[in-house]
Amino acid sequence: MERLVSDLESLVHAVKQVGVVIYALSSSNTSTVATQLQHKIVDAIKEAGNVKRFIPAEFCIDPARMVQISVTH
Repeated sequence: MERLVSDLESLVHAVKQVGVVIYALSSSNTSTVATQLQHKIVDAIKEAGNVKRFIPAEFCIDPARMVQISVTH
């Protein structure tokens, strides 16, 4: 599992096998490992090109407590 989440190629291979990704690790701070991992998963989803729906962790937290970040493509 550790290699899977640290290696973009492994993440791409994993998400190519599914149509929906639900990211359920919650984070209250954008600098946490959970948030960094979510960004890696989004990159893998973009590269794989087959995921029809992505449910981000932000659906399970209070948005008023989040710090806004800029996402670059």
